[in-house]
Amino acid sequence: MTSPSDGKVRRVMRSLPVPARRLRALVSIEGLLAVGLVTALFVLSLEVEALGGSTPYRNAGLAITTVCALAVAVRAALVRAEGAAGIRGRYLAPLGRLLRDPLALSAGVYFAYSGIHSLVVDRYVLATGLALIALLLVSAMNQVDVSRLVVALRWGFLALLALLLVPALTSGGYDETKRVWIDILPGRYFGWSNPNALALLAGIGILLALPSLRSRVGALLVLLSSILLALTASYTTLIALPVAIVVFYVFAHPKSALLLKPLPRVKVGLLQGVTLLVAAAILVGTAQIGTAWGIRLLDDLQDRLLLSNRSALWSDLLTQTRDEHTFLTGLGSMRLGEYTMEILGVQTAHSTLLQSYLAGGFLMAALLIITATVAVFRTLQSLSATRSLPGRLALALALYLCVVALTSTQPASPPVLLLVLLLAGALPTRRPAPAPAADTAAPSDDVVIETDDVASHPAKPPHSAG
Repeated sequence: MTSPSDGKVRRVMRSLPVPARRLRALVSIEGLLAVGLVTALFVLSLEVEALGGSTPYRNAGLAITTVCALAVAVRAALVRAEGAAGIRGRYLAPLGRLLRDPLALSAGVYFAYSGIHSLVVDRYVLATGLALIALLLVSAMNQVDVSRLVVALRWGFLALLALLLVPALTSGGYDETKRVWIDILPGRYFGWSNPNALALLAGIGILLALPSLRSRVGALLVLLSSILLALTASYTTLIALPVAIVVFYVFAHPKSALLLKPLPRVKVGLLQGVTLLVAAAILVGTAQIGTAWGIRLLDDLQDRLLLSNRSALWSDLLTQTRDEHTFLTGLGSMRLGEYTMEILGVQTAHSTLLQSYLAGGFLMAALLIITATVAVFRTLQSLSATRSLPGRLALALALYLCVVALTSTQPASPPVLLLVLLLAGALPTRRPAPAPAADTAAPSDDVVIETDDVASHPAKPPHSAG
């Protein structure tokens, strides 16, 4: 969304020196979002005990994230109020448009319920605070320029990955008892966190670099991400990442539009319809997974297929929590953690859907499924209008997180989930109108002036009939 003063802002931006333009980009909505999300991802990956048992690092990071979220909400409110008259024009009308947005509405309901559940059931103030921060960021969803957001996230992840590799430079953060992919390494790399969380971030870094592989920033991001992935030796990421990369490049082909073209007498395309059917099947399966039939089916699948080395945990967890688990509201993450520690010595169920169902109940799991489905549906709807780089990136990220979520709980953490929701929510759902000739070559305001900007490569004009 652009404001009426965009043309004036562009002229002012072109007159500023590069440092001033970068500072302005940092305090834009997209820059603040990137700083807040990247800081939250780093903070949530910290093992407090590894830092001496204190929490100053985590508290400082959460303070930065909170300030960024508040600044984003204020800036979004100011953009909505610009050029409008009266309370209705400035606040009520934009709020109504936000509530009519299915993705913003579903994400807001999910984060609101998640925060209330964490506070009432677990008394977990940190989770409640993160949910409130997520709500603030969701309020700015329809004010985000998706191309500038991708650029800002790319720079943010470059700094994040460099920071996560610091312990490796000092030969620290390794566990000698765990697997390695490279024999010369002293053990599996944990850094300040756990290897699965680090591998998840490494995969996201590689995907963010795909639209700009020929730039220095994109190449460096791929290099750091690949090093981190090799050090963490995560098979889940190794499986999910190639699938997401294939999807990113498949949808660059013109024939991919056939999968998205609305069918006769149907308002959705083939892939949109398949997405809805899969979501409905997962929703029904989630409702049945805690029953005797669901547990027996999981045991049968475990006997026939090697689902995961955590599959034994899932079966035992469902069996032991069956009498105590409340269908709608769940056990709470603290109580569930006691079961998982007793069974396998881990803190979570190692499955996003199972963790949501057992800790938050069917209501929490259903809201998560609905929000994810709406995000994928929105992305496919945008790709049916234009096969943009941000649209393909959002779809690849969504698929990547869905695969990782099979054996990990990190994809449902607010910063990771928000990453995909904000990208999907900022995508255009209609083919953009041709820009006026005077503004065609003008760089967008608040954008980081770099060669890897996905918005800095305008589409070629159509060939004339003559």
